Amino acid sequence: KEEEEEEEEEEEEEEEEEEEEEEEEEEEEEEEEEEEEEEEEEEEEEEEEEEEEEEEEEEEEEEEEEEEEEEEEEEEEEEEEEEEEE
Repeated sequence: KEEEEEEEEEEEEEEEEEEEEEEEEEEEEEEEEEEEEEEEEEEEEEEEEEEEEEEEEEEEEEEEEEEEEEEEEEEEEEEEEEEEEE
């Protein structure tokens, strides 16, 4: 009888150990998933920032072009005026 009890105890211990291991594995998996999610979020943020920067640059370029056009127009007008005066 004692032997039987011992065997049972051993079995129980083994089961417990297995359960613990499983739990640990699950926890690890969860952590990994969380990390991956965080990384993805960071990447998305970076992409958004880059896009914003690009947009800003484009806007600046457009503004510059407009200014140049205006200047050219002004110059043309001045030339015309001078010609008229002559």
